[in-house]
Amino acid sequence: TQSTWGVVSRTFLSVDRANMSSGGVVFPKDQEGNRKTSEIGKMLLAESTRVASQDFAKRVLDEKKWRFKYNKYFVEHVEISAQSPENALKIARAGLAKVHEVFEFEMQGKCVPFKNAMESDNSLFVTGVIKGDKPKPAKFELEVQYGEKKLKGSELEVQVEKWVRNGTIELSCGNAIIQVSQQSNWLDLSNRYFVLLGAAAAMGPLDVLLSLGANVIAIDINRPAVWNRLITRVKNSCGTLIFPATKELNWAAASVDDISNIAGCDLLTQTPEIKNWLLKCKPDQPLVVGAYAYLDSDLFVRLSVAMDGIIDHLTRFRKNVALAYLCTPTDCHLIPAAAYDAQVNAFRRESLWMSLLRVLSRGSWCAKNARKPIQTKSGEQFHMVDAIIPDQGPNYLLAKRIQHWRAMVARDDQKLIVSSNVAPSTATISVTKNRSFAWAYAGMHNFKPMEVFKQETSNSVMTALLLNDINNPTSAAQPTVPLSNPLQLFSHTSFHGGPWRTAHRFSTIGAPSALLHFVSLFVNFYLSLYNGVQSLGWLAVLVNLAPNAESGVWTQAGPLVTIFQSLMALEIAHSFFGFVSAPVFSTAIQVLSRLFVLGVVLTNPVTHTEPALHVMLFAWALTETVRYSFFTLRQLGLDNSVLKWLRYSLFIVLYPLGVYGELATTYRALPTMHETLNSFDLTNAGFATSFYVHTHRLVERYIMADVSKWTLYVIFPSYAFGLPFLYLHLLSQRSKNLAPKAKRQAKH
Repeated sequence: TQSTWGVVSRTFLSVDRANMSSGGVVFPKDQEGNRKTSEIGKMLLAESTRVASQDFAKRVLDEKKWRFKYNKYFVEHVEISAQSPENALKIARAGLAKVHEVFEFEMQGKCVPFKNAMESDNSLFVTGVIKGDKPKPAKFELEVQYGEKKLKGSELEVQVEKWVRNGTIELSCGNAIIQVSQQSNWLDLSNRYFVLLGAAAAMGPLDVLLSLGANVIAIDINRPAVWNRLITRVKNSCGTLIFPATKELNWAAASVDDISNIAGCDLLTQTPEIKNWLLKCKPDQPLVVGAYAYLDSDLFVRLSVAMDGIIDHLTRFRKNVALAYLCTPTDCHLIPAAAYDAQVNAFRRESLWMSLLRVLSRGSWCAKNARKPIQTKSGEQFHMVDAIIPDQGPNYLLAKRIQHWRAMVARDDQKLIVSSNVAPSTATISVTKNRSFAWAYAGMHNFKPMEVFKQETSNSVMTALLLNDINNPTSAAQPTVPLSNPLQLFSHTSFHGGPWRTAHRFSTIGAPSALLHFVSLFVNFYLSLYNGVQSLGWLAVLVNLAPNAESGVWTQAGPLVTIFQSLMALEIAHSFFGFVSAPVFSTAIQVLSRLFVLGVVLTNPVTHTEPALHVMLFAWALTETVRYSFFTLRQLGLDNSVLKWLRYSLFIVLYPLGVYGELATTYRALPTMHETLNSFDLTNAGFATSFYVHTHRLVERYIMADVSKWTLYVIFPSYAFGLPFLYLHLLSQRSKNLAPKAKRQAKH
């Protein structure tokens, strides 16, 4: 079974293996007639790197535990490539050459070398065309679905800047997205042609491209259900879908079902025919060819080889071809120095619980992310992130490495535009169906700046980065832009989602994230219960105050006040352990000051008939009834505008009223405070009384002999300093929380 991280970002396309043909592009057989994918993967990594390091190639081939140690070799492979531009390109060229040399193509039980099969000129498909039903808008805009909102214009720019500040994306990525949103001429794609290998892929750009009026040449599996969905999507857009089909139809008049039954192709078994069809499709138009298809395990390698064979021919035999790939965050990449610095700083500031998890797990959880810099042959220094998830397996990384090799060779040797940006971990339906992935994703936010995105957000931002790459002359995708090493193609404009800047290595936070998710569920339940009990308790205090307006207040309400005010001491722990966002110090000051006043009342019966006590208890009870009711509903995901207004408005009157009651009640106790403190019997005393008596006996022993003087000369003046500060803070919170939503967003 796979762990939490088995397919953390492999969300491009999910197809049932049982329905896949075993023919077409296949791994070669060994001497015993078996197609051992691991051995071929080892051989390809070794032979590609042999041109730069004989020693590395030997160690890879000699490795007996490849399945469990492959990740360290892929990391070293990148390190060797980073030593010089020559290394990176030699390795990429050698890797592609070996792939096309060793893989085979099986048809009708016979196998031929894959590169020979791709020379076939067989023609199998006709061309289908479907136009969307929506009219072209007067102006196209970049829209990004994020949560419940569609962001565009200034709202989008604000969110992008927030992602950059948080470290969720790189600065170059944020600048690129903002630039695309401001360039309306880049967003009109009605004269652009995009080939999507894997058009229905979850992480593909299909819907965004169609919404911008693009002409999409769709390659996807020949299954009616798949094409029914694709046709429905294009019909609901202003774009155009161009696709291979097995026979001609009147495309404008044919039904969706009729078209779905003859549309599509099989990338694995019809690779040469797809290549031939694409060579002739819209021959005078520039193409952007994107490799988005994904299958599981060894099928992904076969699929990557098939797509590379098609791309190889399109780049050699068509003019004006650009390439597009999506890089996974669960790989090893060169990263900017600023990202490395962020890793180091984040690790220095890690929370105590993170250090504790690392110790308890013997280093397998929350391991340090920052790696030793790479010193190149020229003396340059590169930084790298290792975000490989070992459970995803060597086949996945081999398939992605084939794409990386092609991207570098196409850009540097063929001088083609190559868009290859890192996409974030994305909560697609296929991934979140697996509970362990859903649990890990739900707890990922605890490791700042990690953020798991929904599919529609990822689709939009990654399409925006693609449009930046093919239009912006300063993009790293442009072959005219100099790079210190071809691997830096994957470093620019990265929307990685956090693993490049988090304190801990990506592979070591999956299980802790799932654990924290369950902890958060418990905390949410506990806080809901706590706030609910407190709100009912203080409501009971308020009710018991009503008939006692002049005297006897404490007799009826005192026991309840003692219970629920003492219970409030838990809030210091809530803040300390991060259950709530309130600062520990300010929370402690507020709670302890309340406990001090409560202790004064409990130990000085002379205060029980004091009118100021009634004022104080009324202010406390009404404030806490509203506050805890508001917190209870918010904890349950509910919002009540009346309660919210009361929560951030009643303090204007109640806070000064409460302070008056506290000071007046305490002042009434001053004459007897010293005597009662030293004579009070603690045999049956509760928490609040014991806390007050013990702390103030210590005050009398070590600080001031008479606690009444301590109260008069220290406690009372502290109110004078604290009241204006806290009152202004509450006014600021009121303005922040009750301001119109548009005004709050404008401030940010």
